[in-house]
Amino acid sequence: MKTPVPPIGRFVEVSDGIFQSGGGIGQTIAEWKKDGLECFVLDAKGLVEYSIPEGKSVGFVLSDDSAFTEEDLVELEGLNRISLGDVWLQGHACIAILHHFLDQG
Repeated sequence: MKTPVPPIGRFVEVSDGIFQSGGGIGQTIAEWKKDGLECFVLDAKGLVEYSIPEGKSVGFVLSDDSAFTEEDLVELEGLNRISLGDVWLQGHACIAILHHFLDQG
């Protein structure tokens, strides 16, 4: 059974460290920025050498089975882009790699 999407602005944890809320990417980015999160977009063409700001809350935006749409890209314009490599990875693998980097400090 599929879990319904929660209302906009109400984040529900769907698995450890993974939250879901209603609304699109623009809504999520606006909420993250309001809460002081540093936002990153995972992009194969992004910076390979980067550092996650220590002690700062961060949020990552990634696509999974399809690339970002043109509308998504407009919403993501101006955000820091980082790369986990030039090979397209599934979302769950990217999340595991990010958790590893965050755990390493």
